[in-house]
Amino acid sequence: AVLSEAQFRDFRESVIAMVLGTDMSLHFKYQAEFKDAFEGKRFTSQHQLNRQEINLLLTIALHAADNANFAQPKEMALEWAWRSTEELFRQGDYQQQRSLDASSSMDRAKEAAALTAINCLVTSINFLVKPFLQEWTDFLGRGSSGHVTGDTMMNNLMKNIELLEQSGVEIFASCPGYETMAVRPRGVDRQDLAGSWGLRREHFKQWPRHRTMTTREAF
Repeated sequence: AVLSEAQFRDFRESVIAMVLGTDMSLHFKYQAEFKDAFEGKRFTSQHQLNRQEINLLLTIALHAADNANFAQPKEMALEWAWRSTEELFRQGDYQQQRSLDASSSMDRAKEAAALTAINCLVTSINFLVKPFLQEWTDFLGRGSSGHVTGDTMMNNLMKNIELLEQSGVEIFASCPGYETMAVRPRGVDRQDLAGSWGLRREHFKQWPRHRTMTTREAF
């Protein structure tokens, strides 16, 4: 359908707000605004949403989807963790190639790469993702069947956090392709992430094991 000029302006404003809302530097700002609106009962059937409130809700929905990777089933969550770790390490490589110090969470050679990765992941998930998704799933509420819409998401998240905290370093250090991740890029051909997904998936399926090593025991 063809949008009127006013509808196009509203649509454009909403899209811009949603995209800007994915900026993690604004994470706490939007989380606080959403919490205030939710607790103030502005997202109820008794309240007529204005354009600003609609944009806030759309922004939070996209931001939740953008940050819900670790609330997926185990194999997908661990694959996301692996790929995001490699992305951070590549940023650190790029910094060092330009004679800059690699950021602490992006230095694959600062200590054991698996230890650096898991420490960064556990901290960011517990500090940023978990509180935010809890707010979002509280908002989603209960459906007509009585099932909490966000139950699966939060159950996955809590199980995956526990797995990372208990066995994350061992999972990464024993994963196919770890030797490549743990080496600086000079003269090293980066293993194709998508092409090696099948090997990692089979590896991730093995966890949790009956006896797991703690982060410090692994190295």
